Amino acid sequence: MATIHDLIAATPAAGESVSVGGLEVSVRPVSMMQLLHIVRRFPRLKDLLFGDGSEQTVLDVVIDAGPEAVAAVLACATGAPGDRDVERGIAALPDEHLIELLAATIRLTMPGGIEGFFGKFARLAQAAGLSAEPRVAAAEAS
Repeated sequence: MATIHDLIAATPAAGESVSVGGLEVSVRPVSMMQLLHIVRRFPRLKDLLFGDGSEQTVLDVVIDAGPEAVAAVLACATGAPGDRDVERGIAALPDEHLIELLAATIRLTMPGGIEGFFGKFARLAQAAGLSAEPRVAAAEAS
């Protein structure tokens, strides 16, 4: 019987090389575990998953959480989760670099779209006996 160590060793690192500013940068999908760490740091992002009872859009929540949250997501996607120095560096990148990194991160993290990705959280919540519904449909309609 395999152990968890065998599973970890056998799981390939997903991702791709993305050309950003003339350099090849490795970008990977952000895992649910990484996203949970980010939500712990930036609690307003929780509203993307379960709402807060208001009519805020996804953009409203991201703006409220701030550029630091976006930098934290990109740090995870580029192999430096939780590295505050990398996050500060990402925040200082030119917009075109940020857009390229963010586009690759979204494409890799949410290949089934935003609803499919956040649906994973809804299924976990239901499995845990929680009744919260994800706000994805309402946010996409805005």
